[in-house]
Amino acid sequence: MQEKNKNAELKPFKDSFKNDFAVINSLTVYRSGKQRCAPGFCRYNRIYDFYILHYVTKGKGTYTINGRTYYVCAGDAFLIYPGVSISKETDPEDLWEYCWVGFNGMDAQILLNMTQFTPDNAVIRYDHPEIARRIEDIHEHRGHQLCSSIRMTAMLYELFAYLIEVGQNIQAGTHINDKYVSAACDYIGKTYSNKNLTVEMVADYLNVSRSCLFRAFKDVLNKSPMMYLKETRIREACVLLQMTNFSVSEVADKTGYADALYFSKVFRSLVGKTPTEFRKKPEIPVHMKNTDFDIRNPAAPLAAEPEEA
Repeated sequence: MQEKNKNAELKPFKDSFKNDFAVINSLTVYRSGKQRCAPGFCRYNRIYDFYILHYVTKGKGTYTINGRTYYVCAGDAFLIYPGVSISKETDPEDLWEYCWVGFNGMDAQILLNMTQFTPDNAVIRYDHPEIARRIEDIHEHRGHQLCSSIRMTAMLYELFAYLIEVGQNIQAGTHINDKYVSAACDYIGKTYSNKNLTVEMVADYLNVSRSCLFRAFKDVLNKSPMMYLKETRIREACVLLQMTNFSVSEVADKTGYADALYFSKVFRSLVGKTPTEFRKKPEIPVHMKNTDFDIRNPAAPLAAEPEEA
């Protein structure tokens, strides 16, 4: 019986709403909903004529906009822009659950300009369950009456107020993190070939604690400094394997690995093939290309039904 209840809890569902009064206000809720995605869920090359804000409550997936793909997990919010082709896909092993609110109007772009969202920064790490609660409250107050539309719009304004307030707090707290990560990335870029290089050494160079550096990397790049170091080394290894005749052992040595076997193990875990296999067919995964500091949400290629956010 317990197993049966557990399976019922994981059953995919979709609960969505379309507003009949979507043209009468300077800011109007067009639709809202919440969903637990089914295995294989994807939406490719979709274009909407209004904004849609998603907040992920569980699982993970990918979101592509303007040719750039983001990995999106619980605690992240992502924004769909009107007239822009987007794609999204749930992770097959960790299915997405999210809620959304679609909106438009004369005030929409003005308010969005006050948040952290931009077409080049369409995914933001909030980790604020309150955002999901406010979106779900909008959905709970749905209705095909004018009073319902007005009430939903009022709650949408409240949601924007909350996003702007949270964004200001995040911006104040992450300004110093940006500086730490920028300096750390520059240092790692110059010293990654040092076999003795450690995260502690990077933290000491910046005169901060290892835990402080870890938090800064997670905030700015959503990855640990150790993962960034590994990706930097393996990305450089990909270049050497593709552009030179160095042996695998020599490539390992030049990218900071004293043990060629361990190098091959790390290489395969990040690239999906051995160094020898890569040399025969050199295809660098997109997420391995996007490890620069100015890309805050590393990603990989991906990809969209009417009636749905």
